[in-house]
Amino acid sequence: LAGRSGQAIAGGNSVQTALWMLALLPLFWRYAAAAGLAVPWRRRPGQIGWVGGAGVLLVLCHRMLPWEVAGLLATGPLLAARQLLAAPPRGLEGWRAALGAAGPYLLLVAALLGSRFWPGAPAWHPFANLPALPLNHPLIVLLLVGLALLLAVRGRSASLALVLQRWQRPAASVLLYVVLARWLVGAGVPAALAEALEQGLGVLAPFASPVLAGASGFIIGSNVGANSAMMPLQAALGRLYHLPPVLLPAVQNFVGAACIMLAPQSMAVVAGLAGGGATPGLVWRLAWPVLAIAVGIGLVSIALGSIWVPG
Repeated sequence: LAGRSGQAIAGGNSVQTALWMLALLPLFWRYAAAAGLAVPWRRRPGQIGWVGGAGVLLVLCHRMLPWEVAGLLATGPLLAARQLLAAPPRGLEGWRAALGAAGPYLLLVAALLGSRFWPGAPAWHPFANLPALPLNHPLIVLLLVGLALLLAVRGRSASLALVLQRWQRPAASVLLYVVLARWLVGAGVPAALAEALEQGLGVLAPFASPVLAGASGFIIGSNVGANSAMMPLQAALGRLYHLPPVLLPAVQNFVGAACIMLAPQSMAVVAGLAGGGATPGLVWRLAWPVLAIAVGIGLVSIALGSIWVPG
């Protein structure tokens, strides 16, 4: 999925993501009220405007830029502007403190953007049947920036000890579910599920696309893995029913990525980092509406895409 096709899929994904951001606002307002931080009605239109503006920028940036750069440029400046309006620095010391607090994030953004200007970076290819890991990959950038910041702060030994103490359970959970996902994909479970839905639903089979996307993201816990498992089937299903060629792939990319938030390994990581008696089940009970919202947006996208197809 490269070149114009990949950019078109990213564009469709950005439209769905913009709608998702707006649809999540009522959910966040409910969470804030439950936490004793209710958002007054007079402030809600302004929040809708900020989130809507980020969505518009996301759609526009995706027409010209790679996805991770588009995400940074669409959200970062708005977040910074919103923070400055909400709590403007007072005097020279205030600006120094603000720049000091923003420094790590500015460094990370600069490194991520700079990595895009290093085409053909050397890559590590340990497995012949899997993609290589280039040095300009966002994962490598995050790791290097994190290590640099760790070396630059005081008390780094204590910080490193805390990280090493808390990483074991989340890392073990991720490894376990990655191995499980590889077994499921290798056994042909996603393909068998897609074929069964196609045979059972007939003309309604395209509307199973968000369910398949959500299931793949939930089980595999990785958008790359979910797309690898389901994207060929989504594209074939779209061709079978004469849908726009990027419609179902875009739904797969968006819904699969959204449902990664609800994957068991993600729940285990969040619960492990939260501490304080938090469990994956508790986090899931709070977050499950994310699944319904994402699948709903995927269904609406398919319905509109079907209407726009001649004949």
